[in-house]
Amino acid sequence: MTKRYQVFISSTFTDLKDERIEVLQTLMKMNVIPAGMEYFSATGMTSEEYIKTVIDVSDFYILIIAGRYGSVTDQNISYTELEYDYAIEKNITVIAFLHEDPDSLSVKRTESAPKLKKRLSEFREKVQKKHNIQQWNTPTDLATKISTSLYHAFMMYKAVGWVRGDTRSSIESLAELNTVRKENVELKERLHVLENKAPIVIPDIAEMSEEFELFGTLDSYNGFGGHNYSDWTHKLTWNKIFALLSPYVENSPSNLN
Repeated sequence: MTKRYQVFISSTFTDLKDERIEVLQTLMKMNVIPAGMEYFSATGMTSEEYIKTVIDVSDFYILIIAGRYGSVTDQNISYTELEYDYAIEKNITVIAFLHEDPDSLSVKRTESAPKLKKRLSEFREKVQKKHNIQQWNTPTDLATKISTSLYHAFMMYKAVGWVRGDTRSSIESLAELNTVRKENVELKERLHVLENKAPIVIPDIAEMSEEFELFGTLDSYNGFGGHNYSDWTHKLTWNKIFALLSPYVENSPSNLN
């Protein structure tokens, strides 16, 4: 049974376009399903939510860090670091690649703001402490090292992967896998919308545990041709009333046709 693994590619975008193209081409030749911002479609979800749904169905996570920290979210964290933290949280195998000499990169490919430079340095240190990273310096060098690392990862780590029918062509299978992935994202989006809908509130309705008092008058025959009358009161909750009445309702639900 042949499996195809989905690999999420995480990096800054504008400064690493050439590298991402080289990596994507390499993954396609490896019969791997690449996932990244190039394949993101418009949805009603926020960027953070949509990224998480794609990572959820990925088998491996590739992190590429060069000379930029990247765009930050409302939580003041870069999208790349947010993706990385979520992959760690979901226990997805992370394979990290850091540029060996980011200071040698052109000005357009590095951070000019001291604050972002500091965040990038902290992010690099954070990743290096947790993983055995590999260094790279050119798009081809990066793609080659990713290819080698993935082959080892496929053998070393268990992953769910995607399985296609033997009678279908690779193109048909890939199309079906992409359709299933999109449907999965859409269903998660609908579930998210439903979970965030305000609950229906009916005003002035009693709680099942709310206690109230019943009262009445007992009319009893005294045996001498007369009647005795006595007032009574009793405190009940709706829970107790339903417990008392439900056996009768179940056995004799209605006398009407």
